[in-house]
This record gives sequence, C-alpha cells and structure tokens, in this order.
Amino acid sequence: AVKALRTHCWSSTGFCRVIVEKPFGKNGKEAKELSDSLTEYLQEHETFRIDHYLAKTLVLNLLTLRFANRELGHLFHAHHIANVRITFKEAIGVSGRAGYFDSYGIIRDIMQNHLMQVLTLVAMEAPASLVAEDVRDEKVKVLKQIRPIDPKDCVVGQYDGYQDDADIKKLNEQKGYASRCPTFAAVVLYLDNERWSGVPFIMKAGKALETQQTIVRIQFKKAPPNSLFGDQPQNELVIRIQPNEAIYYKILAKLPGLTQRARDVQQTVLDLDLKKRFELRRTPEAYEKLIHDVIQGESHNFVRRDELEQAWRIFDPLLHELEVTEKRVPERYTFGSRGPLKADA
Repeated sequence: AVKALRTHCWSSTGFCRVIVEKPFGKNGKEAKELSDSLTEYLQEHETFRIDHYLAKTLVLNLLTLRFANRELGHLFHAHHIANVRITFKEAIGVSGRAGYFDSYGIIRDIMQNHLMQVLTLVAMEAPASLVAEDVRDEKVKVLKQIRPIDPKDCVVGQYDGYQDDADIKKLNEQKGYASRCPTFAAVVLYLDNERWSGVPFIMKAGKALETQQTIVRIQFKKAPPNSLFGDQPQNELVIRIQPNEAIYYKILAKLPGLTQRARDVQQTVLDLDLKKRFELRRTPEAYEKLIHDVIQGESHNFVRRDELEQAWRIFDPLLHELEVTEKRVPERYTFGSRGPLKADA
C-alpha cells in the first residue's frame, strides 16, 4: 500500500505523511521487518505510528504535571515513591473481535504499546526542550533502562466464558487445543537508573473486569509507625486517564470538630477535575487530536522506530517464555471480577 502511495499519489508540491495503525508486528523481529519495509519508501519524519493513548487528555498532561510544577516533579523519585501502578480495565469481553484478539492477547494489545507509552511519560527525565525529537529521545532513554520482564513477575488470566465464543471455538478446532490467550495480565517492571532504583512499576490490563477505567496511581512511602501521627495510610497521586479525566492527591488532614484531638487525622482528596476547572464543554477525541497533529506535522504523540524496538525488547522474552517455553495456561477468573486472585497476591 505504501509503495502504491509513493508511486501514484505522492505530491511534489505539498507534504505527504503516512499514518500507520497498530499492531506494529507481533514481536521485535516483525516490528523491525515492518519498519525496514516502510523505510524503503518513507523517511522517519513522514511516518506517523499512531497510538491513540498518547492523545488522551491526561496523558498529554503528564509532562506538564511533572515539569511545569517543579515542586511536584521532585517527588517523582525513589526517595519518596513506594511503587507506581498503571492499570487498564475494560468491563466488556472480546465479543466481535475475538479472532483478532486471540492471536495477540492482552499483553500485545494493551501493555506493550499503550501502557508502556504512559510509563515512559511518568518515568522520563526532563527533555532538553519541548521539540518532538527531544521528548522522544528521553522516552527512548527510559525504555533502554527497563529490564526485560521476569516471567516470575507475571500473572496471566482468562475470563470464564472466553472459550464459549463462537470464533474462539472455531480457532480451537483448527489448533486442536483450548486457547491459552490471556485476557488479563499483571507484570512488574524495574528501571535501572538512580531516580527509580528499586521502585516497582506494576502494570495491569484486563478485559471482562468489574469496571472500565485507566488509572496511574503513584503511591508514596508510608511514614514510620512511630512517627508523629502514628501508622497512617500512604499518600497517593492518582491520574485518572479515563473516564472522567481527573488528577487527585490523597493526603492526610486533621478532622474538624470541637472534640477532635491533634492526632485525629483522616485521608482526604485534593481534586482537579479538568472539565469543571476549565469549563470545557468537551475534550477532543484521541484520534481527532492525532489526525490534527499529523496535518500540522507534530510528531510528539507518535511512536518513533527506536521506541517501538525498545518496547519489544522488554516484552519479547516474556512472551516467548509464556507461549513457547512454558505454554502457560492462564488463571481463570469470573466475568465482572477484579481478575485472577493470584494477581492480588
């Protein structure tokens, strides 16, 4: 298709840009082959690998949150943070796209691309400027510092009823065995750098769960039990990407009232609801924003080739272990639950 575009549709006066939709291959080898084939006809600045999560309003706000608010940015460090949780939940199953999904699974469909892009924006250092290439350089740096995932740090699940889908039954007959495709996965990732040393990044994604949401939860370290206010819950900075975009900070506050003592504190929430605060009637849909960016030639919110290859480097060994070496059977979980019990251990 790209060859035909280049041969028959290329403009000699204006600009030409090609949007490439995921999946960008099933593994690093296929992704490299795809990139190599594209470079026969396109330069990198003409190639826009689209990932609609990068245009979600709160994902676009991550850089601003961290680097425009200097005092907040300093908290993003292993000195203060106990863990970072990036969670994607869908309440629906795979009905209508089971054939596609069964060949990819939740790790390829959601984690390796959408959630890894969110992770890079949470963990990256400040770029030299807000020019697209400077931002993407820092994202690649983060990816290079992430260890490949240890299979022991992974739980995969499949919801009850998945095998009953008509398309899955056909695929099972063709393969001769029940599908081992995960509809849920939880993994732990570690970055080998000074800022994030020892901080687990816990990534979860699943379908047929109890709710529909995508959340980044940054949990701060607890105060020691014998500190001034005793044993209290952890503070958290929560970024709700969808639905109802919001940023809120769970902190401790003194309870009001005549009889309350100095040590009577309770966790409360500082809340920023973007739509209410800025009186927005609507925020642009992700694809709306991305198509606008392509027309403008803005590549901040698109995936560069080296980003893609580094993301596959992190996930390829895990996928090979699960699918080829172990042939791991996913844990079962009830449709509408939180996922496999083992993932909460």
